[in-house]
Amino acid sequence: MRVAGRLANAFVLDLVKLGGHRRDVVDALVRAAVLQANLAHLIRDSELQRRYAGLEQDPPDELRRPASINAIATSLRLPFETVRRRVGGLTEAGICALTPKGVIVPQGATSSPEYRVALQFQYEKLRALYERLRAIDVVQPPEALAPWTGEPPVRLVGRLVVDFVLRFTEPVLEQVPDPVTTLTLLEIILANTEALPDDDGGEEGTGVAAFVPDSRRAPVSVGALRARLAVPNETLRRHVKRLCDSGLCRPVRGGYIVSAEALSRPELLAFMLRNHANLTRMFAGLGQAGVLALWDQARPGNGVGEVAHG
Repeated sequence: MRVAGRLANAFVLDLVKLGGHRRDVVDALVRAAVLQANLAHLIRDSELQRRYAGLEQDPPDELRRPASINAIATSLRLPFETVRRRVGGLTEAGICALTPKGVIVPQGATSSPEYRVALQFQYEKLRALYERLRAIDVVQPPEALAPWTGEPPVRLVGRLVVDFVLRFTEPVLEQVPDPVTTLTLLEIILANTEALPDDDGGEEGTGVAAFVPDSRRAPVSVGALRARLAVPNETLRRHVKRLCDSGLCRPVRGGYIVSAEALSRPELLAFMLRNHANLTRMFAGLGQAGVLALWDQARPGNGVGEVAHG
């Protein structure tokens, strides 16, 4: 569970940074929440999922269900005025569009060359995450389903990814109700542990002693966090102070760590459990669509060899 959380954390942070279209992380989360609200019904409809699965099958605007600014603000635990202002900026940039019924991320944005590159990036990132988790038996092989055929289902995968990213951040936002503080916490956890082997999740159990000891966690400085999150130093100092004041991280020589003691707190253990459930949910959806079977065909040593996509 801890290894899955660590690898999923790195995956989510990569995508959140990419998803802002060179804007900040709050814009990335707002855009993701709007898009998820627009297209969540496709995930529940297997026929529509398949119809709009490939890179060239972008759902038309009339299929996108507009979201209210209030609903987005509530889901992200942000002030209404903050979201209204952010949506205004995203609309000016052509990333969102206002309709009489609410806001959408229009087809013009999700068919852009930049967005297509992002879709392909997250498809390969998720495939790599799956292979890493399979290699250490954190996730089990899917049921024997026919592999996906035809064009790689990058949009189908993308919708499941957006749903997972929002579910991943939701429980942390319940404890740290500010997206930048939340992402700062996740980035510190990542920086502390990204050099650890994939199969190193500490010992069995949930107490402090079961976690990787603090002496093996690599401290991260505010300057390094600024480079990783593209957030100004003074802003980061404020968010790091908030985390230190709440006991979620602490200063050590060389920077800051989220300690084993903090990670063993009930609220963070609950986050790990929910993350594992959400990860299982996402992979179940991919398994049902035949995507995992497609990826497993290309796994080394299965006797099939590399699959040609497209």
